[in-house]
Amino acid sequence: MVEELKGHKKIRVSFVNEGAMVAGFSRYIREHLTGATFIDMTDEIDEIKAIKSPEEVECIKYSAYVHDEAMKACFEAIKPGVREFEVAAMGRLKCRMLGSEQQFILIGSAPAGNAFGYNHIHAMNRALKEGDQIGILIEATDPAGYYTHLHRIACIGKIPEDLQKQFEDEKELQALNLKMLKPGVDPMEMWNA
Repeated sequence: MVEELKGHKKIRVSFVNEGAMVAGFSRYIREHLTGATFIDMTDEIDEIKAIKSPEEVECIKYSAYVHDEAMKACFEAIKPGVREFEVAAMGRLKCRMLGSEQQFILIGSAPAGNAFGYNHIHAMNRALKEGDQIGILIEATDPAGYYTHLHRIACIGKIPEDLQKQFEDEKELQALNLKMLKPGVDPMEMWNA
């Protein structure tokens, strides 16, 4: 990029989400295009991206479908003796069978009432046991590259009362959010509610 632009005078370089770039990339450009004006276009591009075409909406719906099917595959794999990575593998396989090219599936588990972390695949070696809680996080692309996000907690055996109560509370909060979700609503108003 520097080689291409260094001969031009009074150029303007616009970055989008510079904070997510490899630091050396943007630093190198800034250091070597000393005559350039740099502008952050993140907010402007975010506004454009927020409005979805009918085609994009269909891609997002398909992405959500891929996630739902992957979660079903993970749930079907859960039983005592199965290792966390095997549960993730079933979700990953389902995603790939539905056209996904990239999957980020994390699994964590522990006996009921105990906290668990989410492990990357190299550390998903815990064998599931009767009475465990299992957390599943799925983020995968659809064939067009769209992501959605899905998280669920499963239990092997009886669901602990406190977890069931939290689940019921969350359903109430989701219903409240859905009722409030209208174009132009202030997100902080929803958060505070």
